[in-house]
Amino acid sequence: MVLYSPIDPSTHSPILNDNSPKWDAPNLWLLNPNGINFDPDASLDVRGSFVASTTDEISLGPNGVFSATNPQDSQLLNVQPGVLFDNNRAADYGEIQSFADLGVPAGQTLSLQGGTVEVRGSLTATGGRVEVLGDRVGLFEDGKIDVSGETGGGRVFFGGDYQGQGEIPRASRTYISPNARINADALTNGDGGRVIVWSDEITRFYGEISARGGSASGDGGFVEVSGKEQLIFEGQVDTGSDTGNLGTLLLDPVNIEIRSSNGDGDDNGGNANAFGNT
Repeated sequence: MVLYSPIDPSTHSPILNDNSPKWDAPNLWLLNPNGINFDPDASLDVRGSFVASTTDEISLGPNGVFSATNPQDSQLLNVQPGVLFDNNRAADYGEIQSFADLGVPAGQTLSLQGGTVEVRGSLTATGGRVEVLGDRVGLFEDGKIDVSGETGGGRVFFGGDYQGQGEIPRASRTYISPNARINADALTNGDGGRVIVWSDEITRFYGEISARGGSASGDGGFVEVSGKEQLIFEGQVDTGSDTGNLGTLLLDPVNIEIRSSNGDGDDNGGNANAFGNT
């Protein structure tokens, strides 16, 4: 079961600590075209997956649409998270800012999809899936994404899917700050997870990614860090394994700059430099 929750589209949606949603079982979709802000004290208490989006409506295929602006036309349907939005309109969607430490149960999906999406807190889905999707996406300050699991790492899609393929919305610009980290490790047994950091224009990567194999058994995972046109790579990636085969790091832009880390990352508290041209 999926619970769709449209918000008054004429106002920005702050999610505060005393407004944390609590339901027993369903996946939760939160839509507000005007923007969504997760306060530092915000939390989630859901038993399924969680998707926050600033699109005005989502297509449900032959079953119709769910609309934040025309809720009378919407339906409560039994579908799974992962219904995708119009990539051509991503730049028109509202902003999502997350300062909170948000998490979903093991194996579930946590997805933020908007125009500009800024993550400054943490997103956790143990052995599950985290998506940060929009026209401009950034993991700022000490932001952290963790999909590590005891029997295998999960999946992270930050700005798109493998080589920009598939139906997942693609970012035009992607930024990972010097102190930011993405973990997709197998903690005990199993293979490291899969992490994709992508943009159609420029990706600026200064942080760290780990997709290690399990300490008892398992191979390293797969990490792609790329911008279709340009990549600035000044971070660190670990796809190692103490017991199995090394994993893979893929860098495949048209133009690439690999720099020694100096810790600046052009991260001065906002997105003007982070999403800049160089």
